[in-house]
Amino acid sequence: MERDYFVYIYLNQLKEGEWRFKEYVFNYQPFYVGKGKKKREKSHLYPCNLKNKSYKNNIIKKIIKKTGEEPIHFRIYENLTNEEAVKIETELIEHFGRIDAKNGILTNLTDGGEGVNNFADKNISKPWARKKVYQYELSGKYVREWESVASVDLDGMYTSNISTAIKKGGTFGGYIWSFEKVERMKPRIKNQMKITYKNIQQIDKKKEELIDIFENALEIEKKLKLRKGARNKIYECLKGKLKTAYGYKWKI
Repeated sequence: MERDYFVYIYLNQLKEGEWRFKEYVFNYQPFYVGKGKKKREKSHLYPCNLKNKSYKNNIIKKIIKKTGEEPIHFRIYENLTNEEAVKIETELIEHFGRIDAKNGILTNLTDGGEGVNNFADKNISKPWARKKVYQYELSGKYVREWESVASVDLDGMYTSNISTAIKKGGTFGGYIWSFEKVERMKPRIKNQMKITYKNIQQIDKKKEELIDIFENALEIEKKLKLRKGARNKIYECLKGKLKTAYGYKWKI
């Protein structure tokens, strides 16, 4: 069983005091907790995610504006299974309570366990964002049920394209997805939305600073209004064959 999950917390250094959870004593007010793996705790600070409107982003931007620093954030439990991380995250949210539920101080939009991300923050009011999602192999074989699009965990991959794949009858991340459960899906390998590279970072070539992060190269073409096929040069950067493309460095 993999133990690559962790639970993290964000603190508001503009609000001093004493907040306790089990063996921890926080000197600044907690405002968000989450679970994840890899660099999940950093994703809330990416410019592309801070564009979304949410309680959490409002606090993050206020802290940055007033202090010139990022919010205090760190992992409080590591080397966990997904089940262990879900349990701790849920306990933390229940302990500190949620602003939207009028029972606490956290900006989380659920009671935990769903891996809610910035995509969910933006779309949580939409009916489809809360529907159960069913995952199938490309052969059509049933894999498992997820509580929502936001809860899907594909090894750290951003999963907002799942809803688009369902609407267009395609696939994402090497799987078929559906809002309806059936015993077996019709194979649709020809419709595969191929993702060659994921979570591509756009880097300022002079300052070496992160500008944005994209789910895939197709998204880069669309947002930067590049010609169709321009992603091939970005792939060359990712392979180390080019230093820059379209005025930026590109990394994963």
